[in-house]
Amino acid sequence: MTVMLLNISLFYFFVNVCKISTGLGNVLDTIICILFQYFTNKIWVFESKNNGKKAIKEFI
Repeated sequence: MTVMLLNISLFYFFVNVCKISTGLGNVLDTIICILFQYFTNKIWVFESKNNGKKAIKEFI
C-alpha cells in the first residue's frame, strides 16, 4: 500500500509539477519505487547487514 501511494504521488509530481512526459514520469517513479522497496525489505524484512561490494552484489 505504501509503495502504491509513493508511486502515484511521484507520478503526479513528475507529470504535473515538473511537466515531464507521462512515459518518462512513469519510468522515473518506477525506478524510485523499486529502490525504496529494496532498501526497506533489506532493512526490515531480511535484516541484511551487508555493506559495500556485498550490498551491491546482493542488489544485483
